[in-house]
Amino acid sequence: MKKWLLVLGMITCILGVSACGSKEQEGVSWTDMSEDEAIYYGEQTFQNLMMICSGAYETEKAQLAKADAVSAAAFSSWESAQADMGDYVDILERSAEINDDGIIVNLKVDGSSHDANIEIIFDDEYMMTSMSTNVIYSFSELMAKAFMNTLLGMGTV
Repeated sequence: MKKWLLVLGMITCILGVSACGSKEQEGVSWTDMSEDEAIYYGEQTFQNLMMICSGAYETEKAQLAKADAVSAAAFSSWESAQADMGDYVDILERSAEINDDGIIVNLKVDGSSHDANIEIIFDDEYMMTSMSTNVIYSFSELMAKAFMNTLLGMGTV
């Protein structure tokens, strides 16, 4: 019963973060959000993503992915990067940029094998419009991949 209530609460929080917008109050602008508040908002969104992708909430994840294409893309990006990144360890760096188009939160995440950059973009109504996870490879790994692509291209021709 506790697990079901936890899952229900978590889904409610995610839907509240990603799907609920409100009209802007007169005199109060969404650009009044501080950088620290934007970073906290992005970290909470990232923590919710990790909790859902942990494997214990597969049915809820499938339902959320069907209901929201942005969440489905975020799940896919995190899971594909996790194969190269390894296990999540901690958040190393945090930054946020608030502009007229929305809020961009960048998190550098420490993984057991590789680090990764996570970019979360919110629109002016605090709705998540994009979340991508990019693994940071070393120069030698990038050159090895480029060499393999060159060999594959030459072999095809």
